[in-house]
Amino acid sequence: MATAQDLDRVVEGQVGYVEKGGRDGKSGNLTKFGAAYGLDGYAWCSMFVWWCFKQVGIDVRHDVSGSYASAEGAMEGFQKHGWKIVKSPRLMDVVFFHFQGEHAGANHTGFVVSADAGGVHTIEGNTSAGDGGSQVNGGGVYRRYRPYSVIIGYGRYPLAGGSPAVPRPAPVGPGKKYPTLHEGLSNDNNVKRMQTLLHIAADGDFGPATKKAVMTFQKTHHLAVDGVAGPATLKVMGF
Repeated sequence: MATAQDLDRVVEGQVGYVEKGGRDGKSGNLTKFGAAYGLDGYAWCSMFVWWCFKQVGIDVRHDVSGSYASAEGAMEGFQKHGWKIVKSPRLMDVVFFHFQGEHAGANHTGFVVSADAGGVHTIEGNTSAGDGGSQVNGGGVYRRYRPYSVIIGYGRYPLAGGSPAVPRPAPVGPGKKYPTLHEGLSNDNNVKRMQTLLHIAADGDFGPATKKAVMTFQKTHHLAVDGVAGPATLKVMGF
């Protein structure tokens, strides 16, 4: 049976996927996830979750809910299997959101990859890369950071070996000092720690791939996009 780490590798591999269709060719809800499910052209955040589980041999449409095409249906399925509203996320928990101005109940979903004192770091399908645009029908698979205030619970599938705890850094005190990490550093433990938080290969070398990951993080979190991980970037990252 699949482990949380197996599922995490599949989910991580989808980051950056963009839907097709629409006048611009990337806004019509046409995805491999919807096509595999049999409902292509519809909102697909839950179908993305279903598809990722399917890649590791788990059919949550069968095991959790007879209809896994919507966040509401998925949440109801997990509720029937002991889903609870808690604030203790673990790796690859299915997280359910309610955003202000959207319909009551769960209106979006994704996967938990890490957490800190303020919220969870996620990977979600059918959302926007940043805070602009639709969060529930945004067009791609992206890393996001969500405060606990928009989370209404987690669905925890019984994966082999259980669900590992995710990092929860202690609150940052006023006297905490941060390094400045930049391209060219090698065999550096601070770089390795940062790479772990970015969910990329943690080899301690700050090369072009690491710089690109830092810039993506900065853009997503509305920081200055320069590829240098200074105090502002590292603080938001939970370093």
